[in-house]
Amino acid sequence: MVERITKATNQNGQGVIKTVSGKQIVLQGVHDHGWVDSPQGSWIRRNGANVFANFDVAAINDEMEHLRQLGVNVFRVFDAMASWRDDLEGHRGYVKRFLDICNQKGIYVIFSFYTTFAGSGTHPVNPFAEGYTEADFVQLWASVAEELGQYPNVIFDLFNEARADKDAFFDACQGCIAAIRAKCQNMILIQWGYAAWLNLSYPIPENRPENPINWVDDSRLQGVNVGYTTHQYENHIHRSPNANVWNYAESYEDTKLFYDLVYMPVINKGKVLILGEVGRPVANIEGLRNTLKVANEYGISWVAFWWYNATKYALLDGSANYGVTETGKAVLDAITQRKPVQSSAVLVMALVAILVVLVLMVGGVKR
Repeated sequence: MVERITKATNQNGQGVIKTVSGKQIVLQGVHDHGWVDSPQGSWIRRNGANVFANFDVAAINDEMEHLRQLGVNVFRVFDAMASWRDDLEGHRGYVKRFLDICNQKGIYVIFSFYTTFAGSGTHPVNPFAEGYTEADFVQLWASVAEELGQYPNVIFDLFNEARADKDAFFDACQGCIAAIRAKCQNMILIQWGYAAWLNLSYPIPENRPENPINWVDDSRLQGVNVGYTTHQYENHIHRSPNANVWNYAESYEDTKLFYDLVYMPVINKGKVLILGEVGRPVANIEGLRNTLKVANEYGISWVAFWWYNATKYALLDGSANYGVTETGKAVLDAITQRKPVQSSAVLVMALVAILVVLVLMVGGVKR
């Protein structure tokens, strides 16, 4: 079971995440597609099989227990707006059951809307598209907060990679913050656009050809327990002679410089920033290792993309017992809370060794 989390600041005035009892935590986990394909969701069975359009409780329990043992403490999932709004196939009940399971495992859930209709094959970057207005979006989140606000482990991520009109989107976000706060105190995450990227070869910081995440300040959002989120992939840190040629920068030094110039100015202003998606193909695995290393050094929460066995960002290889790819191993190695899972043979040997010591001790006392 987990405690509800809240935005706070540390002794240096930096934005951090704490539980309501005051314990500072860093979220480290993985991302799944959740309900983006079906109102019942898509999951992974222990034998490696993908489960589509079937809320398989046994598979979900196994999957979340495995992640718990690996030290994962956050799991990000997508949802479709129509599935929640219309409660398709009893969708809201599935979401609640999932949150219950994750809470029992000590796992937080970042719940984010990604698309309008499940399985539509589209990703509208405008949440006010396909018949939805700004008012509809606010009402949607009011209903989510009313039903899910009772779960201490849920974090509300308003919309994935929104690229609507900036002012209209922030106005809607402000409405969502007010609507959610009328129902509960769960953390709210805001993301506008796709990600932040920077060409480190240009004079810094005087001449930046790209826009980092200035939108955080531009949003001027007001509210309690509000954080921000952005994504990072292999093309976001680069050293190039001009804006038309991108040479990826993946060294530890360049990665740290990027964090210092892009992420830390936000955090140093007392704001919480979460890397909601961090992904690399295996060809860029060194960049993945370095970005997670720097994130851990700075205490920045992150979610690796994605806990699945397809696309170049796959962390799973499709084998039984949640076998991982090389990038999946790099992600698990970066989880600082990870505890090695001892095999039964190792445990038996340890018990035998303890018994031998006890017998020798008893024998010594008798002599």
